[in-house]
Amino acid sequence: MGKGKKKHKKKQGEINNQPEAVKEVKEKALPPKGQAETVTEQAIHSRGEKEAEKQEVQPREEKETVVEEKNQPAPETEKETSEKTAGKTEETPIEEPEKEVQAEGAKVFPWKKFWMIFGGSVFGVMLVVYVAGMIYLHDKFQPNTKINGMDASLYTVEEMEQQISDMVGTYELKIEERGGTEEIITADQVGYRYVPKGEVQGFKDSQKLYLWPLSLWEDSEFVFASSTEFDEEKLGEAIKALKCCDKKLEKEPTDAYMKFNGTTYEIAEETQGKKVKKKVLKKVLGEAISKSEDELSLEAMDCYAKPAVTKKNKALNRLTKNMNRFAKTELIYKFGEKREVLDGSIIRKWLSYDENGEVTLDEEKVALYVDYLAEEYDTYRKPREFTTYDGSVVTVEGGSYGFLIDREAETAELTELIRSGARRTRVPVYAQAAVSRVNSDLGVDYVEVDMTNQWVCMYIDGEKILETDMVSGTYTNPSRRTPPGTYTLYWKKSPAVLKSDKPGDSYENPVTYWMPFNGGIGLHDANWRGSFGGSIYMYSGSHGCINLPTSAAKVIYDNIYKGMPIICYYR
Repeated sequence: MGKGKKKHKKKQGEINNQPEAVKEVKEKALPPKGQAETVTEQAIHSRGEKEAEKQEVQPREEKETVVEEKNQPAPETEKETSEKTAGKTEETPIEEPEKEVQAEGAKVFPWKKFWMIFGGSVFGVMLVVYVAGMIYLHDKFQPNTKINGMDASLYTVEEMEQQISDMVGTYELKIEERGGTEEIITADQVGYRYVPKGEVQGFKDSQKLYLWPLSLWEDSEFVFASSTEFDEEKLGEAIKALKCCDKKLEKEPTDAYMKFNGTTYEIAEETQGKKVKKKVLKKVLGEAISKSEDELSLEAMDCYAKPAVTKKNKALNRLTKNMNRFAKTELIYKFGEKREVLDGSIIRKWLSYDENGEVTLDEEKVALYVDYLAEEYDTYRKPREFTTYDGSVVTVEGGSYGFLIDREAETAELTELIRSGARRTRVPVYAQAAVSRVNSDLGVDYVEVDMTNQWVCMYIDGEKILETDMVSGTYTNPSRRTPPGTYTLYWKKSPAVLKSDKPGDSYENPVTYWMPFNGGIGLHDANWRGSFGGSIYMYSGSHGCINLPTSAAKVIYDNIYKGMPIICYYR
């Protein structure tokens, strides 16, 4: 033990005997005793906290330990210690790592505490706001709430019901009428008012109070449509006051119909009119007001009386088509220079139709039209005015010449043409036809017999090629008198023998040129006569034929043909 104590003293002496510079450095490096204990306690406390926060402190301690181990000198011999104390100063005292730990702990503790205090304060404020919000909103709608488009945020149920009531009181229904007219029905006119039925309270109750903060970011919208009512009787009075219901201003609709435009049939469009169906109008208005609609089109809601027949009606269109099948007919009858046009303007009067659009042509009226044509244009056995070779105008009656329409045949053909809708120029079916409608039906080739002047002329192509005296039937003897009239040549024969077996007046005369035109009366040569013309015919005329000089008879015979007109007249 003495040895150990001595050794201890030796070391103490060695320390005391160290140079002043070394002692001064150590004294500066080591804090006073009381302060050192405090620092040590703080360092221990700091280590405790660091151990509690392993993730944060442990890496730092490991670093400090490494630094500590790095800075601690290796064990020294007494000789090495003596040498260092003799001429060198120690670099780092043993207690220096505790000082670093103390400084690091002093930095970490204040920030940790700050965030803890700050977080707790924020939470507290939010909690206060949350609770205050629940208290404030317990009888109010939450923010961003709408009811029927109105902002209900922070309003009570009673306040919202009053707002809805006020809004309903300003209600107006605009009525759009045909023709662009507009009328207004107000809430007052129909007793329109808001009747709370618990909907608003129900909307309020549906909002979860504890979730009120979500309303700051989320919208809530409620819609209801059955909390109003109106007075039916007042609505009826309001309807009566509308101009569209004024009987003086009403206009009945008209049906589409078939009309004739002068040549064919077409459909005249229906007119809509302006007559309102009162019952429908009341129903439609009632529904619109119940739904709080602000506009209503009477046209769109089918409030007007409609025409029963429109231009798209199938039966009407079928009828029009069938009628036009007849009415489009156009037949142009030619009668010389005259024309008769038969078209829809006439034919439409002969048509009738049933409810199915089937058209019937009245054939009796077709026959009557043919009768009209015959009476107007037939020349058979009718008097005709004729301009003679000397320019005089005579009226010639009788004869078998002229136009004669075959009425039965023409009626049948015309009926079929109308049914088929034919369009053409037409000549009627004739039972007998003259050669022309020119020159009183005589045309340009004919023989003219003037029995008053006992003169015969022949025309070919309108040119007179012959004129001669003649002797006609004995005028004073009615049975032999040559009858006036217009005729046509039956045939011609050369030579021929003229015979008569009439009792008391029989004869047999050979002739060279025989040209009959009216029964047994004809033109022929009469070589037994010594003279012609004058008044011979009055007492010594023929049996009714036209006696001609042989030379004249030959010219006529050479140029006449079957059907050529022969006109005989007295002045």
